[in-house]
Amino acid sequence: AGCHVLIMETCMGLVTGAFAQRMGGYGKIFTIYAAQQPNILEMLAKFNLSFSETHSVKYIHAGDVFGDDAISVDTSCLPDPERVDREELKWPCPLQDHTRAYLESITNEREIDDFLQKRSNRFARKLTRHSPTETQEMLLSRPCDSIVIACRYDPTETLLKMLPFLAPSCPFVVFCEFLEPLVECFQEIQRQGLAINLKLSDTWTREYQMLPGRTHPNMNMSQNGGFLLVGIKLCPINGHNEIDEELLKEMRAKLGGRRGRKPKRNNTEKRGSSPNNTDVSRKAKRSRGSEC
Repeated sequence: AGCHVLIMETCMGLVTGAFAQRMGGYGKIFTIYAAQQPNILEMLAKFNLSFSETHSVKYIHAGDVFGDDAISVDTSCLPDPERVDREELKWPCPLQDHTRAYLESITNEREIDDFLQKRSNRFARKLTRHSPTETQEMLLSRPCDSIVIACRYDPTETLLKMLPFLAPSCPFVVFCEFLEPLVECFQEIQRQGLAINLKLSDTWTREYQMLPGRTHPNMNMSQNGGFLLVGIKLCPINGHNEIDEELLKEMRAKLGGRRGRKPKRNNTEKRGSSPNNTDVSRKAKRSRGSEC
């Protein structure tokens, strides 16, 4: 809650809706769409989200994220006709002449109430909805706190384009139903030194047969439900080991042994005695024997 999340998904809005419900309206969720308009609105409506939870979801086009100059674009010079139209609206919005004529033709009061309620909701959405330019300004105002990728596109190229929007020391997760693309992504991220604590794991989903009196897990099913790649982004400026090899050798020499283990002591050091002490002890035992 209270964080900025950047999501790229092709799961019909299931991931975005889960995040919106989990965050409870606190923070912002930037979900990327590649079509002319977002195609997850129908799925989000089935979550029964509150107004604050729905308002926390911001839609941004893929061209504003994966473009060549997406991270350095100046949004102040871009035209924003939606913002101009919203500023010209007045609340409560007065009825126009054709709207008044239509209401006068309706005789049922319930239909009139329904029409006015829909009109009010439509103008409320128009007044509270952010334009694409405003959403891009929000995305560039501060780095995101996490990145979630669950799409059918190439995970390597998608993650490399989205990493500049992620703040250092913040996590990211990539889901793919196949292992090979994530292995390539793992190797590329590791080669460039962009993240630490990289982990590649698989998920296991067990399907159940839901029938009256015959509900049980499926006996024949696939091995897993996909694979996950998680990691923490390194700082692009200071995200490297600043200790040189000579200093590492000095530190290892002071610690001693392998991997910082102390060197083993010999038998005489363990007993706490020297060869001279052993001779003295033997002479003392002989003298005691002769006295007896």
